[in-house]
Amino acid sequence: TGRLEGQGSSCGSGNKCWNVNYGFGDPLTFRTSHDDAASGHCVTYVGPVGFYRGQLQFDTVNLTWLRVYN
Repeated sequence: TGRLEGQGSSCGSGNKCWNVNYGFGDPLTFRTSHDDAASGHCVTYVGPVGFYRGQLQFDTVNLTWLRVYN
């Protein structure tokens, strides 16, 4: 669970990417195509953590893994 930070940017296949600040350590990349995801919104993600170019990333390939709160 954390807050989407920054402007969000296009990151392929209809997705946008943000940094997600989850309250511990450095923010991680959060990638989703969820229509309600926007800068400043809180998200809860329950799913696998992946890697993209050697960096940890939350990739919501299954939207049932995600809840968005604004």
